[in-house]
Amino acid sequence: MCPDGHSFDVARSGYISLLQPQDRRSRDAGDSKAAIDARARLLSAGVGRGVVDAVVGQTIERLATPGPRQETPVVADLGCGSGDALAALAGRHAITGIGIDLAPPAAELAARRFPALTWIVANADRRLPLLDQSVHLVLSLHGRRNPSECARVLAPGGALRPTT
Repeated sequence: MCPDGHSFDVARSGYISLLQPQDRRSRDAGDSKAAIDARARLLSAGVGRGVVDAVVGQTIERLATPGPRQETPVVADLGCGSGDALAALAGRHAITGIGIDLAPPAAELAARRFPALTWIVANADRRLPLLDQSVHLVLSLHGRRNPSECARVLAPGGALRPTT
């Protein structure tokens, strides 16, 4: 529970759902379980692994850049899907990782596979459930980005990856 008296239930599988009824455009928000499972199987088989590895490598370079930051960097992955990119990054660099996806099956799969990271079901197209200037790096490989929300949550000197 936070100091304001808010509390959130953590699902048995380990994710937090912050999705509000007004944030849904359909009863089954986000990708289907079948689509999420299929993408996870493809990635496990190596399909798309080169893209994830390249983004993780560039992200590590960015995080390793000397700067005034002393604390562990916070990385948010918008449209995190099964969590592979964020988990790969966490496996190679000390981060506080937060994955956000609209689909509960995506957050459930990510939370079961990578329980050391934080997984949230929320609509990243609207308001990101993150404090102002609290994130050092925003990843967005598969999800849409809300530019004003990304700018709001990025700490001074923070970055959005990958860039286009």
